[in-house]
Amino acid sequence: MYRFYLLFFVLSVLISCGSLKQDFEGVLEKSNDLSEVDLAPNLPVRALSADTKTWNDVVTNSPEILAAEIAILDAQREAEIVATAKGLQVNSTIQAGSMSLVDEKNGMLGSLNIDKLVTDFGQTDARTLQANVNIEIAKLNYLSVVEKQLLTAGLALNAWESGYEVINLTFSKQVLAEPLIENLRRLAVAGQIDAIQLAAAEQQFAQLELTKVRSMEAVKKAEIIINKFFNKTPDQLKIDLQELENFTSKLSKTKPIQSVTYRIAQQRKAAADMTLLVHKTSDKGSIVARSKLDVPAADNMETDATVGIVYSKILRDGGRHEKITNQLEAKIRLAEADMLSAMVEVKSKDADLRAVKTIVKSANALRMDLINNLQDQISQLEDQLAIGTTSFNELLSSHIELYQLQREEIESFSELRRINLELIAVSGRLPEFMNVRLFKDLEN
Repeated sequence: MYRFYLLFFVLSVLISCGSLKQDFEGVLEKSNDLSEVDLAPNLPVRALSADTKTWNDVVTNSPEILAAEIAILDAQREAEIVATAKGLQVNSTIQAGSMSLVDEKNGMLGSLNIDKLVTDFGQTDARTLQANVNIEIAKLNYLSVVEKQLLTAGLALNAWESGYEVINLTFSKQVLAEPLIENLRRLAVAGQIDAIQLAAAEQQFAQLELTKVRSMEAVKKAEIIINKFFNKTPDQLKIDLQELENFTSKLSKTKPIQSVTYRIAQQRKAAADMTLLVHKTSDKGSIVARSKLDVPAADNMETDATVGIVYSKILRDGGRHEKITNQLEAKIRLAEADMLSAMVEVKSKDADLRAVKTIVKSANALRMDLINNLQDQISQLEDQLAIGTTSFNELLSSHIELYQLQREEIESFSELRRINLELIAVSGRLPEFMNVRLFKDLEN
């Protein structure tokens, strides 16, 4: 009876489509046509967007961050795949032709196999632990990418702000220096100063324009980076870097466990441990409960079924298992070395940034004294020029010297903002400072 039903079912499917031979060939031809395979992924992925004009746009509009999010989803799917090993495994086969040449058993044979893992002595559990560690690594890699992108955007905005400050300062000095240069030219025409003095003054004036051009170049480069993240010009953003100093002043020395770099190295060590655990448990074999049902469509064959327990284990592999064990142990040692290297790097970078910050702040204090003294000197020179006891050239030189100090002041404060941004990044708190919303799986 079973044979009749199976044969009737198979023949009905083929005959219902037309000629048995032609449709059979058509099915094979279509199955071999790779253009018929649907490759459209069903996994939903968010679109890139930038609409808040805040640091959140960096997270939502960066392709690198989106790729890191997808990597988390990939790692989670891998963990789900590992878990399926404990479920029922069902497969079927249909064989048409000669079942046995000796007994002349010809026809069609359908088989249904059902396996259920009883135990693999911890191998699947070890693979589950390994998959969970890989999920954590993917999440930490995501945080690392977020920090790098936020830092890149922050540094670009800082460069843009300081660049425009230098441009504005330079323009104001050009406006101030223009009448002084004109007076020196008139004096040169009148023969009251020599050409060398005029040439030196004009060269100093030309340096102002060169500085402005170079600053504009830096500003344009920063705008390109900012546009990548925000799709806006910097002046349209609702972002302020003025709170950097207040935030960093509350930061204590960074501990390695706070750094994403160290935490990734730590998780990679755990992943190496899990890989070794999976390998060692694989040598114990596995026990599977198995049932098999054979339903033939041949007159001289009977339906058959088997049920039992199957134990499988590799008895000899030429020493391969031991060699792989040695290799994985070496990888663990390498991961330990990477952890140590990451620890040293975090401590060193934190200490270096703090030392440079102290030096820059000290230099700022000294520079402010020089600026104040030079401003007093310029005021006195202007009074002396009014009574003819000084020259336009001396006054111009003092203005240029003041400009150099004021430009260094702008660059110094820009350097402080850069150091503060990097200090926050080293401590792993850049997303907190910038108040960004992270991937939903990292919110807890």
